[in-house]
Amino acid sequence: MKKLFFSMLCIMACSSMLHARTYYVKSDGSATGDPTSWASAITLTRLIALTTGTTPVAPVSGDVVYVAGGTYSLTKSAPSAAGALGTVAGVSYYGSFAGTESAPSERATSDVDGNGIVEPWEFTNQSILNFTLTNSSSGLTTSNASAIVTNINGFKLTGTNTASDFSTTNVRVTMRISKNIRFENNIVANWTVTGSITATSLTAPFFEVYTGYGNTVVHNCLFEKNTITYTSTQSAETVFHPFIYLGTAITLNRNVMSNCVVRNNRVTMDYSGSTVTSANNQRGLLVSIQSPSAGYPTALRNTIIHNNDVSYLPNSSVTSCYGAPVYVYNAATTVSDSIINSTIANNKTTNCSSAGIKFGMDLGGTAAPNHFIMNNVMYNNKNNGSISNFEANLAVPDASAMIKNNICNGGNFTTGGIIPLVNSNSNVTGNLFDLSDDNAGTNGAFFNRPTTAVGYVADGTVELSRWLIASYSYLKGKGIATLNTTDKSGRAYLSTPSVGAYEYDASFYTGNIINTINNNLINIEGRIIKSTTQSSMDVYNSVGRLVATSSKNETTITLKNGGIYIVKINTANENKVQKIFVK
Repeated sequence: MKKLFFSMLCIMACSSMLHARTYYVKSDGSATGDPTSWASAITLTRLIALTTGTTPVAPVSGDVVYVAGGTYSLTKSAPSAAGALGTVAGVSYYGSFAGTESAPSERATSDVDGNGIVEPWEFTNQSILNFTLTNSSSGLTTSNASAIVTNINGFKLTGTNTASDFSTTNVRVTMRISKNIRFENNIVANWTVTGSITATSLTAPFFEVYTGYGNTVVHNCLFEKNTITYTSTQSAETVFHPFIYLGTAITLNRNVMSNCVVRNNRVTMDYSGSTVTSANNQRGLLVSIQSPSAGYPTALRNTIIHNNDVSYLPNSSVTSCYGAPVYVYNAATTVSDSIINSTIANNKTTNCSSAGIKFGMDLGGTAAPNHFIMNNVMYNNKNNGSISNFEANLAVPDASAMIKNNICNGGNFTTGGIIPLVNSNSNVTGNLFDLSDDNAGTNGAFFNRPTTAVGYVADGTVELSRWLIASYSYLKGKGIATLNTTDKSGRAYLSTPSVGAYEYDASFYTGNIINTINNNLINIEGRIIKSTTQSSMDVYNSVGRLVATSSKNETTITLKNGGIYIVKINTANENKVQKIFVK
């Protein structure tokens, strides 16, 4: 009987594979026809309009959609559970084809942002989904009741969402993915989202991994240059996760966000017109991780979160909110929520509790959940102008909570005025808070190409940044072994891994770094560069930006910060260039 049952399953699976269809879509495709090849591709509007019983029929579970590069406009002006683009359960969607390929693996990639790394989302022929959402409607929504893991892969999602009220039933989110979805190799960028909040019980995230389902993965994705503004007129406090919310995974595998970059986003929560008397439930203002009643945990790993702006605009009663850019919270359960091998750097918060990671235990003071916050580097995050990297709102009395080998450049554990952290706990160990903040010195991070500003940067240097670490970085070999086997770029971690999203890069900062240019044209004293000739000097930082210059009548340049620089001497006969290291 068992053999018969197994044979039937195999026949059903093979039958499904034999009848699976591939649909081809182009921005200039046909409004009619059967999209069985690139030559007969249809428009995305036509694909969405297909229904069962028509020719061609609508995609069903097991089918695949290939979308060529180009811009696809999607609009919606009425609230409903389905968004402007509602994917079909069990159907995989792949974007960024040139229009000749026969498989997703053949799509071309290139170094689009020019930072020297070809990242998984950098497709040469980008498929752009441009949403225009008004009147409390939503954009991308997935409804995957299928047991088949489906893919949304290779798209750039952008647009505007002008919601009259994010408290309206069915809206609350701009994008929502759920159950057995792999949201992979995508860009979510250049969104402008504005709207009011009036209700007292909602979450209203911009991008939500839906509460109540699991086995959802957000992997190899870029979130950048999104501007999210919520204006509250509430009279009572709400639980609020404004940007990315990794929600509960009930009785299923965990929801995971991994190998992603979150950079140059701006989130503003304007409470100046509200009458709330508490802001304790403002949680993860960039990434919120929560499993309040789940059987399995959620996780953030190998992710870089940098140069974001988060602002809380207070009313007369509440001058600051309780949140942080990355927040993990759990209410007295045995669930573990993980933040592992991530880099959180140069984020700017205003009137917030912390500018880096915050982890919350049970606010009732009973059993502590199993938090695992390990091998993270929190670098130069600032709240109201002061270093603020890491915060715990309660003690860690339970040996199951593991807060280990996190490294910061200042901003020690603070407590929000509740209960001091118990650093004597054997599972709260190896955390360092005096990492050099100038990318130099004996315990410097030595990132490959870090940004030098805090918060949002408009001049393009954030796109050029690289957060790999050198072989002599203090972060190398300072972590502990976890279930992570590879870093963000796929490089294998050593048995004692580095702290942060990357294992060290053996090729970075090789060569002879000296403090004199050929023929002794300059001398370096501290952070003062002195010319020994009447030649002019130009000094560039590690991202190639001119930071200082002198005329022939000036013989010195004083640098504000230490680090790696390129000095160019403009002599009468030729220009000479040398890399220097300034402490």
